[in-house]
Amino acid sequence: LSVNFSTIAPKKPNSVLRKVVRVRLTSGFEITAYIPGIGHNLQEHSVVLVKGGRVKDLTGVRYIIVRGTLYATYHGLILYPLKARLNS
Repeated sequence: LSVNFSTIAPKKPNSVLRKVVRVRLTSGFEITAYIPGIGHNLQEHSVVLVKGGRVKDLTGVRYIIVRGTLYATYHGLILYPLKARLNS
């Protein structure tokens, strides 16, 4: 679940406000994750998919939000079950 949104200024040679979000994992940990791309439609309490991998110029950010995949993976599994994928 996404908890709160903010912006972080990157390290020295770069200058822009990068969008980040605090995420509470199902394990109970709270992490800071980067939102890639231009614009986003995340809101507070949105369920998000997070992958590991740091953002080099943002200190303390070691995770990245994966965009649009919760919907795609969920429906992909229904449309193409494992048996059908193995037979093709």
